[in-house]
Amino acid sequence: MKGSKMTKNKAAERKKEKAIEDISISRNIQTLQQMIPGCEEETEVETLFEKSIDHILKLKSRVQLLRDLLKQCDK
Repeated sequence: MKGSKMTKNKAAERKKEKAIEDISISRNIQTLQQMIPGCEEETEVETLFEKSIDHILKLKSRVQLLRDLLKQCDK
């Protein structure tokens, strides 16, 4: 009897952990949607990730451009 009760408790605990995990993932996706221009209403996670990668690469390119411009100004 004790084994069955412990198994049920572990199952309930795992279910609770999974629910918390799902909420956390959902919040992270919502945050990403807010951070990436044009993705506020994006529902496909794969598309959101692709657009996020594209946005990050564009930002990286802009940073490099600004660094290069700064070097030119310093000369």
